[in-house]
Amino acid sequence: MKEVELADYIDFWNIVNLIQIALNLITVGLSFMDLDKETVHDLYSLAAISMFLSFVNVFYAMRVSDDLAWFIALLGQTITDLKSMMIVYTITLITFGSTMSLLNMGSDSPFLNTVTPFTLINSFGMEYLVSLG
Repeated sequence: MKEVELADYIDFWNIVNLIQIALNLITVGLSFMDLDKETVHDLYSLAAISMFLSFVNVFYAMRVSDDLAWFIALLGQTITDLKSMMIVYTITLITFGSTMSLLNMGSDSPFLNTVTPFTLINSFGMEYLVSLG
């Protein structure tokens, strides 16, 4: 019989499962407490990360089935093909978002002033606002 080593248990998917279980336990434990609004927002963020890990884990488990393995291979190849396009898209998004942040800097509209200029995340937010019209 093979001797089990610690390296056999240190696998990427085992670590993902442990993180997912820990996030679920933290989320459930904190949901029973009386929390303020900011902490509840952080709780929703933890739950969203946990659900994303569950979603990724389902795709990993679907590789076992012969009927679904081609679908997972197709998704993996599509993501690989989209990498260069996403880089160009991200650069374009940052460029237009930063430009719109600069143009709206002096605006009196409270809706446009919710996004502060000159940060990467806020340039994404400003581009989203621009795309809404």
